[in-house]
Amino acid sequence: GTPAYMAPEQFTPHADTDYGKVDIYAVGTTLYKMLTGELPFTAANEFALRDAKLFTDPPKPRSLNPEISKQVEAIVLKAISKEHEDRYATAFEMKQAIDAAAGQAPKSGGAHKTTVQKQERTSAQPPTPRPGGKSKAPLVIGVAVVVVLIAIGGYIMFKPSTAKIQPVLAPIGDQPITAGTSLMFGVTATDADNTTPILSAKDLPPGASFTASTGVFEWTPRAEQVGSHSVVFYATHAKDNSLKDSQVVNITVAAPATPQKPTATVAANPIDTAKPAKVIAQKQSGTTTPETKTPVQPPEKPPTPPLQKFGNVIVVSRPTNGADIYIDGKMQADKTPYTFRNLSAGKHTFKATLVLDGSALEQTQTVEVVADSTSRLNFDFDK
Repeated sequence: GTPAYMAPEQFTPHADTDYGKVDIYAVGTTLYKMLTGELPFTAANEFALRDAKLFTDPPKPRSLNPEISKQVEAIVLKAISKEHEDRYATAFEMKQAIDAAAGQAPKSGGAHKTTVQKQERTSAQPPTPRPGGKSKAPLVIGVAVVVVLIAIGGYIMFKPSTAKIQPVLAPIGDQPITAGTSLMFGVTATDADNTTPILSAKDLPPGASFTASTGVFEWTPRAEQVGSHSVVFYATHAKDNSLKDSQVVNITVAAPATPQKPTATVAANPIDTAKPAKVIAQKQSGTTTPETKTPVQPPEKPPTPPLQKFGNVIVVSRPTNGADIYIDGKMQADKTPYTFRNLSAGKHTFKATLVLDGSALEQTQTVEVVADSTSRLNFDFDK
């Protein structure tokens, strides 16, 4: 729908979104525009418009057009309530409220006929003309009834399915990370018309970056950034810039582990090699024979093998993601974009294969994986 007429919950739709209440909001916005000549909410862009609908109240219609009755104003404001629970339950309930404001009341029973109550005037009491001509309020209310009736029919004919809506943004999930280490992941989006939506991010933590063209998020949190952080990613249509989807990713930064100090081991019978060997005098036939004890040397420890070092490689592809990846000839379970972690330091051969417009394409690149760092490979199949 048009953002100006969209309900707040339409900006982040869910499977349980009540589209009957969404239609009520659109009808209320239409009545607001008809009665005042202005929209209830305006903003420079869709994100600001969404925030205005979520966190601010619209000007009351009577402040823009004093001819509007308090009863009609209450109907409009109820229809465009922020919370869908506060709106009319059905379009027919809203029509009944408009009928009452117009001086009509539905008959009891199944029929929906209305009786118009006319006020008789005597010749001694002619109607007082309103300044500037006749009021347009009755005409507007009559048109409002037609709009609501159309909404009732449209909702019955085109009631949305209760099936879960497939999100435009691919699920990312929560991202745990330890302070001082690098976090990198890819954000992808595909629209129903096979166009690639425009990606953007909001509430990036200090030091984090997001490249919209590749959908790559990168961040190395510092020790003082331990805790929970939330980043919002948006996907907008490339043609009309309408908001298609949004997703909140929670990043939990853990404190680095404190290294343990090695514990010194004390031998049960330490040998003090700095002192001279003990001489034991033995008396044999009136003579003294010295006896020397040789110190016992501890066994030599085997040499410690060198620690193996690891690095990370993030792989993306253009003009679309979803390419199969082979590392050193072995096919990986994950497709682009993806961050391959804990690769042994040294040279590795990456191959990407992608079917584009019916043609099978293939590219190969060699990357030097550096220990404790992250490299990036971009397979551009447009070239």
